[in-house]
Amino acid sequence: MARAALPLRAALPGQLDTEKLFRWAQLTYPALFPDSPPIITVPYAGTIFSVRPYASGNYLGVADGRLYGLGPFTSGQLTDFGAVNDFAAPVCALLGCGDTLPDTSAVYDQVQVGAPGNTPFIEMMLPGGKVIRTSYSGRLSGNLLDLASHAIYVIVEDPSGLFESTGMTFALRQVSDSSAIYDLRLVAKPMQHVGRYTGNLRIFVCLDSPECHTRVQGTPVVIPYDVTVADGCTIDRDRLEVTVPFGTTPAPEFIHGTCSSQVRSSSNWSFVRGSELPFASSRVGSPNIAFTLGLVRPGIYRETMLVRNDVLLVNGSLGGEVRPVEIIYTVLANDLLAAPVRTDMSDSMQQGADSFLLQRFQVVLAGDYESSFVGFDYLTHPSAETDALLLANWLTVSNAFFPFGIVTSVDAGPRPC
Repeated sequence: MARAALPLRAALPGQLDTEKLFRWAQLTYPALFPDSPPIITVPYAGTIFSVRPYASGNYLGVADGRLYGLGPFTSGQLTDFGAVNDFAAPVCALLGCGDTLPDTSAVYDQVQVGAPGNTPFIEMMLPGGKVIRTSYSGRLSGNLLDLASHAIYVIVEDPSGLFESTGMTFALRQVSDSSAIYDLRLVAKPMQHVGRYTGNLRIFVCLDSPECHTRVQGTPVVIPYDVTVADGCTIDRDRLEVTVPFGTTPAPEFIHGTCSSQVRSSSNWSFVRGSELPFASSRVGSPNIAFTLGLVRPGIYRETMLVRNDVLLVNGSLGGEVRPVEIIYTVLANDLLAAPVRTDMSDSMQQGADSFLLQRFQVVLAGDYESSFVGFDYLTHPSAETDALLLANWLTVSNAFFPFGIVTSVDAGPRPC
């Protein structure tokens, strides 16, 4: 039996249906048009409007091929936004469009296509998730010997773009002269936009032509669906900029997470970082993350940290989320704590006649005096307790941060007051 699987089809550009137009508005302006309430019919001024009333108090309506709005976003005035067909380009760019097959084509009645079981399907997922229900099986009955003399085209209308336009397969098994079981398999597409998608898949089995001038009896098979792409958890920061003078440990940074009402619980909050930034400490407690950047020589350091967590949605579905956080860490040159231009490892100290002592300290990594070091110049006075404490603290932290390093003092000569 000849068979062919054609790309999935949706709505024809220039002939947009009301449901697709309203879904585009919901995805493009979610604050104005949240969720997907049922479409109702409203007579007004002698015209019948197809209206979707939103919880925000806004309304979208279609009448005589034109799109109207009413509510707070129009200051309470009924507003004409233009012809429905004028929105074809942005709607199709987001949701995808193709040909729509007519229900009025000739019917081939030698064979009957039975509906697949377990319909409709209701699913919920996080952004980036895919529909689980991708396989549909049913029965063909009738004169399959006659059907074998025709080319078969299987076409699926997918108005919400739940599936990829390629990769569909259609096969028959347990074939006899009068009966067979068909298996239709689709390839789910990642769903990126938060919202609720409702509608019907329509499966056509057509003879001899992809234009479906003749459809097999029982088609289109209609499969209702209700798919929600849930708004999971979010974090309050996706970019951190930290600037400190050289030798200063930055204050702790915090990232707080919150979850929507569609999340029953969240767990396993963590972060993954690269090797560009030093981290002195970190602490994770769902859904909050705290960390402190460590000491490093002057410069600008960039890194993208990934914050991860698992969620349990209200329908029982499990999912994982990953969000990037850009970190820019700027360490400024410090007049009090500055990396020396020249490495002089003469190990001595001198006290000037005026009783002021100039000390130069270096932290030398792995004994490599020539190239790998972090250091500073520091001028201290016996009565400068604050400066002395800062110096002592920095040396303590530095030795802990560079466990293979050594601290040496280098004579810079006396300096008068």
